[in-house]
Amino acid sequence: DLAVRRAVPLAMAMSHVSDPDFAIIDILSKLTHDADTATAMSATFSLGLIGAGTNNSRIAQLLRSLASFYAKDPNPLFIVRLAQGLLHAGKGLVTMAPYHSDRTLMSIPAVAGILAVLYCCLDFNATLL
Repeated sequence: DLAVRRAVPLAMAMSHVSDPDFAIIDILSKLTHDADTATAMSATFSLGLIGAGTNNSRIAQLLRSLASFYAKDPNPLFIVRLAQGLLHAGKGLVTMAPYHSDRTLMSIPAVAGILAVLYCCLDFNATLL
């Protein structure tokens, strides 16, 4: 189903906010070149959310290559710029992770904020673009 395919990258990002895992980055990097533009934009934004505030060099390189790939298309390029902004937030000193104290405590307002943003990302054209 197309709606599920568009939502899967966002669900992966929700489970790994500010926690760049090599396997997840690899899966999302493959989805960024999907034939469906909405799926590719979801995967691109998910890369930014996974690397949010970490300055992860692998994700930064992927996003730079995506920026040159989508140079002619303004909507995916805007999502790439959003992802780059999330990645470099706070120059590596800020995290978006809702967990603290060694992943034993979860901040409910932080999770609500992340869910609100991800809900908006389910339909980029009606909300963010």
